[in-house]
Amino acid sequence: MGEFSNVEDRLEIAALNQRYALHVDFREIEEWVSLFTPAAVFDESEFDNPLMNGHDEIRAYGYHLTEIVRHVLHHMTTHHIFDMTATTARGRAFGLIEAVLNDGTHARTHVVYEDRYEKIAGTWLIAERILRKTIEPETVAAGS
Repeated sequence: MGEFSNVEDRLEIAALNQRYALHVDFREIEEWVSLFTPAAVFDESEFDNPLMNGHDEIRAYGYHLTEIVRHVLHHMTTHHIFDMTATTARGRAFGLIEAVLNDGTHARTHVVYEDRYEKIAGTWLIAERILRKTIEPETVAAGS
């Protein structure tokens, strides 16, 4: 397929990336988990988090985040979708994540998401999401 063929699928994958950010930012963990395939791999090992496989592990991580993060904002940018077929695609998206932890610490992280998507029963889902550091994370302690 050419770079701009199948525009509807490309728009759906781009919207999937935006829904990912919105659901996690609004602490809508069940909706966030539903964006992943049942056997999805979610890898934040570069950030010292365990490798997660499947909905149960991703869900547990999402609820863990709600326990330690008071406020978070994912600013998603530069989303490139490639290697697209009728039911699979790959993508890279940059993100700037700003968070305030429950202890008042402010954290800023720049990442690139390396993704693999699958279209299942007419819906695009995240089959694999690997987070990579682009700029070293910053933290500012509460009261600094």
